[in-house]
Amino acid sequence: MRNYDRRSFESIAGQFFDIKFFQKSNPFIADNVRLWEPQILAYYDIYTHFKSSKGNEHAVVILPTGTGKTEVMALAPFGISDGRVLIITPQLVIKDHVVDSLDPTNPTNFWMNQRVFNSFDQLPIVVEYDKYIKQSDLDYANIVILNVHKLQSRSRNSLLEQVSKDFFDMIIIDEAHHSPCPV
Repeated sequence: MRNYDRRSFESIAGQFFDIKFFQKSNPFIADNVRLWEPQILAYYDIYTHFKSSKGNEHAVVILPTGTGKTEVMALAPFGISDGRVLIITPQLVIKDHVVDSLDPTNPTNFWMNQRVFNSFDQLPIVVEYDKYIKQSDLDYANIVILNVHKLQSRSRNSLLEQVSKDFFDMIIIDEAHHSPCPV
């Protein structure tokens, strides 16, 4: 993420933050020729799952390498999430890629580059969780991105120590197959 002047970030984020952002937004997905077919189909499968009677069940999306999993994560909350979204990555390299791809201050971020939105004021507020983040950054964020290690409860900088259990409405785990099994 680019460095913000602290006062300007809080002022801008405070003006534009909307907890219902993902319900009120109007992304261009269905007939968007700049999106790949697997991305569109995955989005609609996710949407259908969560808007159907199975809406309270967890979902797993499996896509082949190179079909745009990061982009599917960027699309997934729209029309589904009723609040903030947490994206958890398994390692720093992947986290950095996700952050770079979704950075709303980057003119070539996914949403603008693929014309899902056509102006920067339509984009979600995205923050990267690190030990220097302020509570107001979290409060004003639509999407928080972090590495799984930032969730370790033994760390005083753990996100789990900073927010309530219902702070996020949607949690997306990138590369979930990397997670250890508690056997």
